[in-house]
Amino acid sequence: MADISQIPKRHKAIATISDFVHKHIQDPFGSLHYMLIHWCEEDALLSQHYEAPLTAVRITIDRILATPETLHEFVRQVDVRYSQDFQEKPLFQKPGEAAHPDDEYTHESVSAALTKAREKL
Repeated sequence: MADISQIPKRHKAIATISDFVHKHIQDPFGSLHYMLIHWCEEDALLSQHYEAPLTAVRITIDRILATPETLHEFVRQVDVRYSQDFQEKPLFQKPGEAAHPDDEYTHESVSAALTKAREKL
């Protein structure tokens, strides 16, 4: 069995982030989980917070929620991921318009899920 100290800091940080996201965001389809982890992972911010990876999650969520444009882009990427996973046409919600009734990820639902998760950090 490998010594835990031999696991790269990046991998440990991503595991911590993934664990938090799965515990604190309800997402039966997994697309929101995937994209939030991906945004945390891809951001150079993570390398600055290997010792406190949940700080990277907090900052990433804050960035997503900071502007409607960033939230809409994040939700668009979640919708794309969902459509790839389930081979369905994406239901993109346009800014200022109501969501399609069958849309699993709306601006409002994603914002609410991220806000709730942010409160746990």
